[in-house]
Amino acid sequence: MARRDEDGVLHYAGGVGSGLSERLSKGLKARLDTIAIAKPVIKGLREKGIVWTEPKVVVEVEYRGLTTADQKLRHPAFKGVREDK
Repeated sequence: MARRDEDGVLHYAGGVGSGLSERLSKGLKARLDTIAIAKPVIKGLREKGIVWTEPKVVVEVEYRGLTTADQKLRHPAFKGVREDK
């Protein structure tokens, strides 16, 4: 998951592990597979085993706060895909 700063630059914000049913997870994966890319659009982030996608899907996530040092989401929970964005 990523967030945009005031200048529109994407930054890694963390992963979401809760709030997804198996059915929803499979549907979202199928959707993301259609926009998969080889390299991340987020600068400075290189991790093995991650499937990167074009930043085209907007999701709503509830979280408790941000970590101080790197501004990552604390306790993120998936709430839904924003079809209006």
